[in-house]
Amino acid sequence: MHNDMYGSIPFGIDRLSLNYIGLSETDFTGTIPEDILLINGLENLLLSTNLFTGTIPEKHGDLTKLNVVSFDDNFLSGTIPTWITEASALKEIQLGTNNLSGKIPENWNLEKVVIIDLHSNQLTGTVPSKLF
Repeated sequence: MHNDMYGSIPFGIDRLSLNYIGLSETDFTGTIPEDILLINGLENLLLSTNLFTGTIPEKHGDLTKLNVVSFDDNFLSGTIPTWITEASALKEIQLGTNNLSGKIPENWNLEKVVIIDLHSNQLTGTVPSKLF
């Protein structure tokens, strides 16, 4: 179901006390705010099926509770940030259908991961054996 919401996510969102952000299937545009991953206690960040451009934010705070990252079906570019491969609580990593490029990182913390979706990007190189 597509929502009739649009605009951009404002900088300063890290001042909110949220554990769940679900803004999928809307028409949000612009970049994902650099401070969104500074929200303490964030568990689920669902921003799929939007019109986001730019890169996935690198700046982050404590990600020990982050379970789901869903950035699929946008127009994001750049490389896969290191924090995605290191976040110990992640169960789902949804990055498919973007414009991500570069090599797939070698080292992943896969202790709890059950889904990694990287399809339909411009990633290069071999898939690390750790992902199998």
